[in-house]
Amino acid sequence: MRLTTSQLFDLADREQQGGTGPVGDKEGDSDGEHDDDEPDPDVIYYIKTTTPHIRDVSVSGPYSKLEDVLEQLLVKVRIAKSKDAERTLDEMVYSGQAPALVHLSCPLPDGNIMKLELLKQKNPEVARHLPGSVWYIIVATPFLDRTALGRSGCVPVQDLDLYETFTTKEAANAAASRLLKWLKAEEGVGALMQELVGDGGRLNGFVMSADRRSTRMVQVNHDDGRINQVDEHGNPL
Repeated sequence: MRLTTSQLFDLADREQQGGTGPVGDKEGDSDGEHDDDEPDPDVIYYIKTTTPHIRDVSVSGPYSKLEDVLEQLLVKVRIAKSKDAERTLDEMVYSGQAPALVHLSCPLPDGNIMKLELLKQKNPEVARHLPGSVWYIIVATPFLDRTALGRSGCVPVQDLDLYETFTTKEAANAAASRLLKWLKAEEGVGALMQELVGDGGRLNGFVMSADRRSTRMVQVNHDDGRINQVDEHGNPL
């Protein structure tokens, strides 16, 4: 079973609100009035980076200010030496279209493509908490062949979805545990689930279908909320 991004967000909504459903309902998603011309102060942002030719997908964040996101996007395209993407990003910023940015394709000098995606979550609690330590859950779909490892020897993934963000490790671990159990139930009889505590006491695990053709990995990550400044070569400033 492949849980889609929209399904993940639906589950995260219920998790926050504590209502019925596999993992619970989100108070942060109430339809309050907001000026569409201004960034919503209750929204947090992540940057998803997909580099298919090296089988690498990653998420950075969260950020509470759109200007911080745009700065990080600019750093990423400069490090990648994607002149076309840098020009596109500059044009969007100067034309005032940056708040509408969702995807940015970055042609690389070697002919490959890096894809950047702006992910948004309505989460007033975390938005007020930043900058500060947060824990967020990712759900990854790994490549099932073992012919090659991804960057730095990590398991290569086909795709990665952001599930939810919390201000405590305990809340994130509990939500990840419920999500794993829900995924296992959805896979049906014979599905295999493993849950363990990794570095820093953060929960991670996976669910594999009975026919071993589908695997989903769930992981709790930590971010200290600080924005690390780097130059165009990726060196810390």
